[in-house]
Amino acid sequence: MYNKMKQIFKGLFSQILLLIVLFSTSCSEQQNEKSLKIIDVAGSVGGGRITDISEVVKEIRYIPLETSEKSLVSDRPRVIYENGKIFINDRTDSIKIYDNGGKFLRNFGRRGRGPQEYLFPQVVFVTPHKGNFMITTAITDRCVIKYDSTGKYLGKFILPRNENFYQENPLWIDDNTYIAPIRIYTDKPEFAAVIYDSLGQIKFPIPIPTLPAFEVFKEMEPATVMDRNGKKIYLENDSKVKEIMNPDMPFLYRYKDKIRVVYESNDSVLSIGSDLIVDTPYIFNFGKFRNYSMDRSSIDVAKGEHVSLMGRDRIMETDNFLLLHVALRGYAHEPYEKKRDRGDGSYVLNDSYAIFNKENGKFSFLNQTEKGVLGFREDLMDGPPFWPTFVSNDNSMVMIISAASLIEYASNHTVSPKLAEIVKNLSENDNPVVVIAR
Repeated sequence: MYNKMKQIFKGLFSQILLLIVLFSTSCSEQQNEKSLKIIDVAGSVGGGRITDISEVVKEIRYIPLETSEKSLVSDRPRVIYENGKIFINDRTDSIKIYDNGGKFLRNFGRRGRGPQEYLFPQVVFVTPHKGNFMITTAITDRCVIKYDSTGKYLGKFILPRNENFYQENPLWIDDNTYIAPIRIYTDKPEFAAVIYDSLGQIKFPIPIPTLPAFEVFKEMEPATVMDRNGKKIYLENDSKVKEIMNPDMPFLYRYKDKIRVVYESNDSVLSIGSDLIVDTPYIFNFGKFRNYSMDRSSIDVAKGEHVSLMGRDRIMETDNFLLLHVALRGYAHEPYEKKRDRGDGSYVLNDSYAIFNKENGKFSFLNQTEKGVLGFREDLMDGPPFWPTFVSNDNSMVMIISAASLIEYASNHTVSPKLAEIVKNLSENDNPVVVIAR
């Protein structure tokens, strides 16, 4: 399987659809996704429209999280919503769990170095069917710790380590299959991601697309690497070891029982399930706005003459829509200024959100509801512009907003009576409000 996949994935990704058809046919008679969809980004560059949330969902709920000493949420929280429970992962060492109405259930934390403990919960993943959750730790001996929906310990496994690369945080495919992108190489770059089982055995390597524009890899200073026993494999002063950053590390997200694999350099979205059959459900048409330059040194999300997907939330998917975050750079029709968080000035951003309707094939950029404010116009309860940071398995789109921000918005805008009543019972120091649209 290893050598076969290596051969199949070689070559330009412009030919990937043919390769995937050949691979899928040779491995299984199962049907791929209904049809390949072309997303015409190029045809929409230069304009957009204000888009109402009611075009995408039927209802929206504002859920204030219970505020107490045990449940207090710190800054920059990440929200997950699955199986009727709200999980909050913030800058503390614990995970806070609330019910569907915002009632605090428990504060889950196992700080320490023991077999069921961790120093910092870097990533939390909730399995969509059972509600079990997994914690990827940020300690040197990186591992995944698994719990059931009540917090009962189910076991852990060490993330597989290879002498040729370091991987990023994994995504769950099924109970015995995980996928992780590769960020750094210590040898010649060859694979973009790896699929492995719960014993850490690599089952399926995904090679890097051999596009000329991304053959330039940046060398890094060697860093200390630990093996499973805490022994240093490479020392910081070992001049023989070269670390190479992957400039096109794939972005992974989950949709139903599939993992989507997205490269900034590539126009294809790959899809992989537990059967390890690869499919291509979407291809982006960037047209003349795609950049083929070999020199990437002067290009970032704000500068350059090309269009690409961007950010940690570059794609989210429901049954009917793709929600996209796009870097328009020099082609932005609505550039805006934003203050720096640290208060030392402002800078111009050239990004935009966009939506693709999977049913009718229409793509459009979302114009700003107010200058510098991105997202859907929230016309169901007349709340602040909405853009999710998480999409659940049941198509619930979820975002989180601080109580102070919601209070400020309601004081400067006319909101619905129902939302006004919610805001009236908030104070600026309360826990944030989770907004769920579906």
